[in-house]
Amino acid sequence: MFFPGANGGGFFAWLLLISIGVIIYLTSKNKNMNNNAQGTPQQAGQPAPGTGRGNVLAAPVDGQTVPPRRVKSKYSILSIFMAVVLFGILVMFGERLIFDLNRYINPVIDSEYTQWQNQRNVSMRRGIDLDGPQTPVYRSEKMTRDSVSAVSQTQVYYPAPEKGRYLMYKLIIHSAVVIPLFVLAFVLFYYKRKDTKLKSLLISFLCFGFWMIFHLLGETIAFVMDEYRNIAIYVILIVLAVVFASVAYFSQAKLHKDEDVK
Repeated sequence: MFFPGANGGGFFAWLLLISIGVIIYLTSKNKNMNNNAQGTPQQAGQPAPGTGRGNVLAAPVDGQTVPPRRVKSKYSILSIFMAVVLFGILVMFGERLIFDLNRYINPVIDSEYTQWQNQRNVSMRRGIDLDGPQTPVYRSEKMTRDSVSAVSQTQVYYPAPEKGRYLMYKLIIHSAVVIPLFVLAFVLFYYKRKDTKLKSLLISFLCFGFWMIFHLLGETIAFVMDEYRNIAIYVILIVLAVVFASVAYFSQAKLHKDEDVK
């Protein structure tokens, strides 16, 4: 499925698309600010906004206007570029974090077999003879591996009959990290959005939060389509519904608040 966090091309395609979206959003904010500044010419002799004093250098001729001042953009090209770079770093950090947490915490993973298979894969890539002193690890039941992560070549193996339990624990571990991250990103953006010095950083963090929540949503949909048999999935779906409903409510409340101010 082509969701954020998918392996290979899907991961980097989504990363590129969201990075372009961040650039477009920040640059459009700059353009709107400049257009608003140019659309409010000031008449000569009238007090400048916030100064209480007139333009003493210009003659107070009726109908004469002073050329509008160009408002300095709140976002520099460098800050936009750094925001996009920060977003990419956060995404790779988040993907690696949930991958490693699942690898070390998930009780269904066969750690010994996983370690041996990864060492074997490294040896094959390097062309090393596999018939060395290391004793192979065999299992009587069939083992299967999880999909390869885009941020790590390490693979995890678990018993094939335990696939449902493995995916359930994986979702619980991921949701325990992703949902608080998304809520934190949204709350920070909502309450600090008027701080222009932090705006580009907050946008990067918010985009990162949306990336991770859509990753979790994609995993949840895949689990429902594949298993649909454990009560834990209903809990995660309810939490996701509450999160998205809260986002919709606060966004609409902000819109009405801005309209009331105007």
